[in-house]
Order: sequence, then structure tokens, then C-alpha cells
Amino acid sequence: MAFIKKLFEELVDGLEAEERKLVVPALYGMLTNIDRRFYNFRGELCVLNNIKKSGKYKLVDIEVPVVAANPKGLKLDFKLLDQAKSTYTFVEIVNVHIPTMYMSMAAMP
Repeated sequence: MAFIKKLFEELVDGLEAEERKLVVPALYGMLTNIDRRFYNFRGELCVLNNIKKSGKYKLVDIEVPVVAANPKGLKLDFKLLDQAKSTYTFVEIVNVHIPTMYMSMAAMP
């Protein structure tokens, strides 16, 4: 729980008001999914938090269609503005879910 609390605190401090509104769906998803999808939302928020810590990018949009003409098609997680270069960067987060039995094996000497 301490990790999630720290993540929320850092997001509140690091995001501008407009950006906070954009991440509400991810926060909602993280707080309401009690299955493995929880980790997808947490992963997205963790990556966004680290990107924002760089001070280089501004979050412009989320769930951006890859093809603008097909808004119901494949989407990317974040559209970011590189504030120094005035260019956009698109980010898709892929979370890898490792089964618990493999995690315990990795801890073995």
C-alpha cells in the first residue's frame, strides 16, 4: 500500500491540472479492478510518473487511436509533447505478467 500511496502523491505533485483529468480513467481502473488488470493500470501510471519526473514532457492525451480515421481501433496509451522540441511522442505500455510460481523460482539461489 505504501508504494501506491507514494505513486499517487508523486502523480499529484508532478501532473498539471489538465493532465490529472486525463489520468482519471487509469486511476479508476486501478482502484476498481481486483483482477490482474489492476497491474496494467498500475504499470501505465508508474511509467507516466517516471516520464513526468524528467520534466521534459507534457501529457496531451490518453488512449490515442493509431489511425485517426479509425477511433475504435488500436490505441496507444499516451500522447506526450516534448516541450523543448515541440514534437509529439506516442507511448504504449506493455506489462508482462509473470506467474507467481516463476517468481518464487527466481528467488532461489
